[in-house]
Amino acid sequence: MLTEMPPELAPPGVRRRYEHFSDWLAGHGIDWSHEAILTPDEASSSKITRVKIVLKKLHHLDRTLPREAVVLVLGLGAVHMLFLAVYLRFASGLRRRVAYDTCDSWLLQVKARLRTGGLPLALPAVAGLVLQTLLGRSLFVSYISVRDQQADRWVNFHRSAFVVSPVAPRELQDAESLGAVIGRIKRVSVSADYEAFHNHEGMKFLRDAWESPNLERGDLELHLYGKGEPIRIADSIFVGWADDISEIYQGNTAVYIPNMHGSGVPNKLIDAISARRPVIVHRSVSGGFENNSLVFVFDNEAQLLANLRRLVDLDFVDEGTASSKAVSEIPLWMAKN
Repeated sequence: MLTEMPPELAPPGVRRRYEHFSDWLAGHGIDWSHEAILTPDEASSSKITRVKIVLKKLHHLDRTLPREAVVLVLGLGAVHMLFLAVYLRFASGLRRRVAYDTCDSWLLQVKARLRTGGLPLALPAVAGLVLQTLLGRSLFVSYISVRDQQADRWVNFHRSAFVVSPVAPRELQDAESLGAVIGRIKRVSVSADYEAFHNHEGMKFLRDAWESPNLERGDLELHLYGKGEPIRIADSIFVGWADDISEIYQGNTAVYIPNMHGSGVPNKLIDAISARRPVIVHRSVSGGFENNSLVFVFDNEAQLLANLRRLVDLDFVDEGTASSKAVSEIPLWMAKN
């Protein structure tokens, strides 16, 4: 398995995807090893510099990687990593077996980026879509969900594509340590990259709902975890990075997910359900969990406000009301095939 940088230095989403594949390979009894292309010093460089370094190492990687091994390039929509996978597949005229983890659908990425930031933001996803369509037909490719795989079905026409589903982070796989939600919700937590385009609209929705005079929130607190500077929301508390992921879900906490109209599966959704916490999520990224009693789905700002008002009034009596569906019951579009 090839990653651009050491997983411990990678962004949280990339690190989690590494865990998804690590668990998947181990679960299938597959012998595997890992190599990071960039050194820790190189990993701290700017994105343009990192791309240049990866491209400079193409020949070295082709010479040093075992010929008999299947090479899995953990790309996650990075176009230069897709180019690396194509190069390794066809370098020196040899038919090396190479798989590229697209993770999210290119097509859904293009649509989400066009909706949010227009063509300039969408160009990288367009480039990846074109490259995978025209140059990578002999690659194996993988996705995080059946929904994303099916969205790219024309990109992968006559190509083998498979799904490696998300898993809960190891810190939350034993959710019993968090306890159940019993009684009234005391706080709403948000964990997000506030610089990412797919969170902007959802954060504005939350701000308007939280500051609405129609929401009698009393002593309910709003805690904002994550990267970057969040949009200003009255009476919210910006925590920054959590020292431990369980901090986000401790106590009588409900979770708000700001992702909207994106691709893939928000890790935060898997986390919240694994932790058995109520979660408010937009229907476009709800992942088929709408029938879970813990999941409150909204389509617009009015429904978000209604869900928040409902949460304020709910009284969780016992553990049974806090978890009606195990996280292992993955809906069809997320299931392995």
